Amino acid sequence: MHTIMIVLGLSFLANISLAYLPAPAYRSFVILPDTSQIQIGKWLDILADTSAALSFEEVSSAPFSNRFTLNVKENPNFGYRPYPYWVRFSFRSNEEKTMWLEFSYPITDHIEVYITDERENTTRFTAGDCLPFHYRPIEHQNFIFPFHIKANQLYTCYLKIQTEGTVVVPLTLWKPSAFLQNAIYYQMGQGIYVGIIVAMIFYNLFLFFSLRDITYLYYIGCIISIGMFTMSITGQSYQFLWPNSPNWNNRTIPFFVGTMGIFLGLFSRKFLNLSALASRTDKVMIVHTALFCFVPVLSFFLPYRVVIYFAIFFGLGSIILCIVAGIQSWMRKYIPARFFLLAWTAFLVGMFIQAFRSLGIFPSNTFTLYASQIGSALEVVLLSLAIADRINVLKSELAQKELEKERILREQEQEKQKLILLKNQELEILVAERTKELLQRHDEIKQINEELQIQKEELEASREFVRQQNEKLTKALHQVAQYNQKITDSIRYAKRIQEAILPEETFLRQHLADYFVMYRPRDIVSGDFYWATQKGNYFYLALADCTGHGVPGAFMSVVGATFLNQVIVFENETSPNKILELVNQHIMLFLHQDKNKKESTRDGMDITLVRIDSQKQELVFTGARTSLFYVRNGEIFEVKGDNTAIGGGQYSFTKLLQEHVIETENTLFYIFSDGYIDQFGGEHDKKYSKKRLKERILEWHHLHFEEQRKNFIKEFVEWQGNTDQVDDVTLIGFKC
Repeated sequence: MHTIMIVLGLSFLANISLAYLPAPAYRSFVILPDTSQIQIGKWLDILADTSAALSFEEVSSAPFSNRFTLNVKENPNFGYRPYPYWVRFSFRSNEEKTMWLEFSYPITDHIEVYITDERENTTRFTAGDCLPFHYRPIEHQNFIFPFHIKANQLYTCYLKIQTEGTVVVPLTLWKPSAFLQNAIYYQMGQGIYVGIIVAMIFYNLFLFFSLRDITYLYYIGCIISIGMFTMSITGQSYQFLWPNSPNWNNRTIPFFVGTMGIFLGLFSRKFLNLSALASRTDKVMIVHTALFCFVPVLSFFLPYRVVIYFAIFFGLGSIILCIVAGIQSWMRKYIPARFFLLAWTAFLVGMFIQAFRSLGIFPSNTFTLYASQIGSALEVVLLSLAIADRINVLKSELAQKELEKERILREQEQEKQKLILLKNQELEILVAERTKELLQRHDEIKQINEELQIQKEELEASREFVRQQNEKLTKALHQVAQYNQKITDSIRYAKRIQEAILPEETFLRQHLADYFVMYRPRDIVSGDFYWATQKGNYFYLALADCTGHGVPGAFMSVVGATFLNQVIVFENETSPNKILELVNQHIMLFLHQDKNKKESTRDGMDITLVRIDSQKQELVFTGARTSLFYVRNGEIFEVKGDNTAIGGGQYSFTKLLQEHVIETENTLFYIFSDGYIDQFGGEHDKKYSKKRLKERILEWHHLHFEEQRKNFIKEFVEWQGNTDQVDDVTLIGFKC
């Protein structure tokens, strides 16, 4: 029954309301000794539990007895209902025996069976396809409930049925031996059906590997889907394929309806050649098949009650489209379409017969019981015949095409022979003309060869001259390389001298609580230098960026360090601003700088000088075109120096450089040259900027100074990337 509803969209038939009559008290039937089976449908009393809250004790009590209504249908069908139904029937037997109650609708979610005798002794069973298969009292594709009855006692059986699908109550009471005999014939029929399906799968698989036509692969998918769908409806797949997977079993029907629709659409398009014979229907088929792809997916996410409506709607649409497409192809003289239409006619007839049998319109016999399987088997066989017929048609068309091809080839060969004869005549004339031209060209080539010989001699003379010049150039390059090596060695030695003026690590650690130095010259020697000394209670630390790079900058760094040492150590000046004033004057005199003379040099330096008094816990900063950062309590501050450089032609400042006094307690200090912030790089090849440096200092100031140094080096290298280093880089962080 459920097969018909899904494939043909006949769900509305299942919703026909039943005519109910008041149930008489203790209406019962008698099981005679020679009774092998009894159809119980017309003996049922029915109660719809719309509240979904009634228990067996309530429905079996006296107040509920008159609430049951009499069923008049052989196989009650209530359609899709969200609430459970209770049914009951009463019976007695003239002799003691064992009977089996069969509930022959295997896709019912939940069934509870209660059998009570006159003494109110109750036998209870629970079954349904929401439970693993081995929970069933007897492992059969339908639900079988065995029970023992005594002679001349009245028994009442109550069943509670609840399911997301159609609520159907097909009940039969069997004598065990009769049931087993009937089961043999039933399984034999099912085996024949499965055998036909498997045979057709291998038959079309053989055709696919032989002809390499994807049409057969689509049809194999369609056959498998039809077979699995039918086995899911009859309960065979749950019994033999996935008995321990009730969740998957409850989704197989819409899933295989979906795959059947997909493969059917793909097969129909290719088999009926819709793209050539019915292009509009072909486009509709493509869209419908694409939408059908959602049904198998939705079967895993939407409730069964919802997704089954999608399956019915699209399944009905697929059948209508296939019939329309078959008629259109047949009307266009496509011979294989006749088997296609016959196959679907057989399928529809089988579905209608089983639908009417389930509704009680047709009698229940072997033919009506297997109508859907017979119809689907005939469909599979007829479609396979249609495929064979299509092969014959294709062979006939191919033979016709071969004959036509041979005729065309013969005509082409005749035309080719005529063309060859004509071309031979033209070729003879052309050869004569070309021979004359070749003789003329031969004389010209001879003259050209003589000219080339003269040019060759001239080239050989030129080659000898070039060789001599190359030898001279190679010798000169070797001399340049030697001079370059000597200069490089001298610069490397100068680097050792420059590094000698830098303060030693042990000296810095004696006077600073902690510190780090990032010193990264652009060339071998650097125009940046840092310098430190201790005089009395004061510790001085300076960082200078001299004019130029390489050797000129290194020379200025030696000059700057020398004069710092002279002013502080030998001239005993203690004020940072006065120290820088005196250093400026010494450099001016040493380099003979005069702003009024154009030929005088403008070399100088930007310098940061700090004086640390550990007793007063204060730091005095003076900067010549430099800044100092310090971090306190999670905030960063910038102290800017004066916009005046040391050296460069200004003998004395218009006023002393400003001194800035900063407390050193719980404070970290950072001084730097402009090489770090002026480095180009990053994604847009821009300067690093002072703002970004401040952000990184604030981000990393809580780390140990050595970790900070590693982070600043890594940051600089990543920012620089493949860009050349533009200036010498020095960055010093410390705490007092």
